[in-house]
Amino acid sequence: MSNIVKKEYHVFWTNFFNSLGSTKPYFLGAFSGICSTCLIQPIDIVKTRIIKASEQRARGIMTATTNPVEIVKSLWRKNGVISLYTGLQAGIMREIFYASIKMGWYQVLMDQYSQRNNGK
Repeated sequence: MSNIVKKEYHVFWTNFFNSLGSTKPYFLGAFSGICSTCLIQPIDIVKTRIIKASEQRARGIMTATTNPVEIVKSLWRKNGVISLYTGLQAGIMREIFYASIKMGWYQVLMDQYSQRNNGK
């Protein structure tokens, strides 16, 4: 990237975050929650399949494997990479509300605490 593009990129994001004002912690909380959900969703899908297979095995129904690699292969063959992201919409909606409120209120409470204790 050229220096001009880097500078324009930096100016854009600086202006964007400055324009958020007091909603900045809420926005960043939601954004971080969405990013983590997108990264963890495939792992969570595999974990859920392992638990389901273990329960079936405990009942004597031996239809599914508990091997994570075999589960990923099976899901991939069935619908491709999209099958690893089943239910992502619900996870993103949850994080928009949950993470934004959690991080936003954390910042608000920390600011109030700092004001009461002379910035300490």
